[in-house]
Amino acid sequence: MGQYLEGMTLLENVPLAPLTTFRIGGPARWYCPARSAEDVADALAFARKQGLPWFVLGRGSNVLVADRGYHGIVLHLAGLETLDWTAAGGTAPGTDGRRLVRCGAGLAIAALASSAAEQGLAGLEFAGGLPGSVGGAAFMNARAYGGEMADIVQSVDVLTPAGELARRSREDLGYAYKHSALMESGEIILGLELLLTPAHDD
Repeated sequence: MGQYLEGMTLLENVPLAPLTTFRIGGPARWYCPARSAEDVADALAFARKQGLPWFVLGRGSNVLVADRGYHGIVLHLAGLETLDWTAAGGTAPGTDGRRLVRCGAGLAIAALASSAAEQGLAGLEFAGGLPGSVGGAAFMNARAYGGEMADIVQSVDVLTPAGELARRSREDLGYAYKHSALMESGEIILGLELLLTPAHDD
């Protein structure tokens, strides 16, 4: 059942299996279908107030949920799927025609790669067959076929464990092989800014 608590919608005992690619596992005690940064901040504040653990769920790839479920709050970010190709007027100054794109953390990485190809932009070819969200890919520096998120991420907008909004530059993210500093900081990626290059026909 749904409840309206502290300015947000929380659902009780929501099955998580349909939200994952493996389609297994029990329910979430509390479930927040986030549609904005405010939704995530409010749910995180509720978790802190109630002393509840929390877990971030994107597109549900590579996630195994126990049969007993999760006794805390699941912050589902799949609704954060904005995509803005008009960012910075279309072309980033001083970057040889490379183009900035801003997107929500819940956007499917494969959908973004497909959209980039339609825009005639290169840099996301490695992600065409990857499951999951852009935020998840940036969080763990997803890589394939010689490319990785560290090559294109310029900045990420995050929510800190204290509930504060902040922006982290690429240099702040400490990217390494399948790793970022966000894995230790506990910060939640809400949005990203990526820099892509014009594609050229061979």
